[in-house]
Amino acid sequence: MFWLKSLALAWALGGASLDLCPSDGVRMLLGNLLAQQRHTDFLSGQCTKGPLPYGIVSGSTKGPLPYGIVSGSTKGPLPYGIVSGSTKGPLPYGIVSGSTKGPLPYGIVSGSTKGPLPYGIVSGSTKGPLPYGIVSGSTKGPLPYGSSISR
Repeated sequence: MFWLKSLALAWALGGASLDLCPSDGVRMLLGNLLAQQRHTDFLSGQCTKGPLPYGIVSGSTKGPLPYGIVSGSTKGPLPYGIVSGSTKGPLPYGIVSGSTKGPLPYGIVSGSTKGPLPYGIVSGSTKGPLPYGIVSGSTKGPLPYGSSISR
């Protein structure tokens, strides 16, 4: 019920849907409402296409993206499962192509992926200490959960 009220309020203030790229003020308001409802940060960025599920950041997407997968760019610290960059096609949970700046939370990786990769496996490179399940370097083929390769 709260979700519907929040969406209705955002619609009334900025546009008929998230597709219309509401103003920054509306996005901030919607982000605050979503943060209260879902106990997470909602980072506004570029224009969004369609409603965004939990942990998804506004930007531009190509095709449906599963939980925790984002294409676009974010500003400021990134909450769990949020990544700045771009994706090509649907990617499994926690897998992102693109790059991040600053410390990376669980499941976040900077670099690029080629084809679908299993949970927690990423090809690319990271800077700084890597939390559980984060891989630096490049991978060839699917790797089991928790495997890592450093360059």
